[in-house]
Amino acid sequence: MKVKEGMLTNITLGNIEAKRDWGHSRDYMKAVHLILQHDHPDDFVVATGEHYSVRDFVDMVLSQLGLNWDVIKIDKSYLRPNEVPALCGDSTKIRTELGWKPEYDITKLIKEMIDEARKSLRG
Repeated sequence: MKVKEGMLTNITLGNIEAKRDWGHSRDYMKAVHLILQHDHPDDFVVATGEHYSVRDFVDMVLSQLGLNWDVIKIDKSYLRPNEVPALCGDSTKIRTELGWKPEYDITKLIKEMIDEARKSLRG
């Protein structure tokens, strides 16, 4: 948002090819609540089950803001020496046993993040 508003000239990132399971904290807290209400202790994976690269995420954000990739800079010093190339959780168990499912997909997550950033800059 700060780039869009002219407060920054660019954003510096490292590995944009890393794939992650992008989820919303509201969804995850609902999952935690369900786990706490469960009749016996158990282990559950809380995840969307979908993964997108950092590149995909940035591309969606730039598209929403009407910006181009020229505002993104890649700096090798931001690369992690032991990067895990892809992380995606399997939440089958919590979905079937507790009926949990995420309400936010990545586009809804990004829209909310942008809306909140706009509010924050105005406030």
